[in-house]
Amino acid sequence: MSIDGVPCRYVAPLRAQAATIADDVLGLEHNGYDHKPPMIRLKNKAISVMVTGVPKATGNWQVKIESDEELVMDLLNDSDEVSATVTIKSPVVPKV
Repeated sequence: MSIDGVPCRYVAPLRAQAATIADDVLGLEHNGYDHKPPMIRLKNKAISVMVTGVPKATGNWQVKIESDEELVMDLLNDSDEVSATVTIKSPVVPKV
């Protein structure tokens, strides 16, 4: 599936899409399908990465928080509105 020409490859929106289709087929009232980009989450032992919005590799990325444990960056569009946020966290290593 693609929305506005952008491929949507995630499973999360399928439930809302299926409910909208089922309501339509059954002739029930519904508000239609309102697509919201799903949160993308990658977890492993080295880092945790969470992305919301519509990320792009290039663009006006602004650092919001930067520490040894966490990096948070916002992608600003041409109107200086946040279109995506990425959060990268490293696991807390206990001090010995």
